[in-house]
Amino acid sequence: MCKVSMLYRDPEDPRRTESCPAPEYFVDLNLDQVLEGLGNLFHDYNLQYHFYRPLDNPEEIRYRQAILLDLAKPEILASIREFSAEFRAMRRSLG
Repeated sequence: MCKVSMLYRDPEDPRRTESCPAPEYFVDLNLDQVLEGLGNLFHDYNLQYHFYRPLDNPEEIRYRQAILLDLAKPEILASIREFSAEFRAMRRSLG
């Protein structure tokens, strides 16, 4: 099976599964509250720790920007939303 990551160019990148603590400035900027709100929307995905780690590699930044440009296309976004809904339904039925 081919592995793909929307966040990392290398789907085997260990950062995909590593958790890390929130930076101290998150509380000062109320970013913890923003992520808490997002976490309530996407709690099944456990994404919050991806926001804690800054991107410092220009290739990784370009990769994510390209993903966002693709998601701006209505036909691609519709496909992703449909896939996500089906995947959530499958996870609920397995649970």
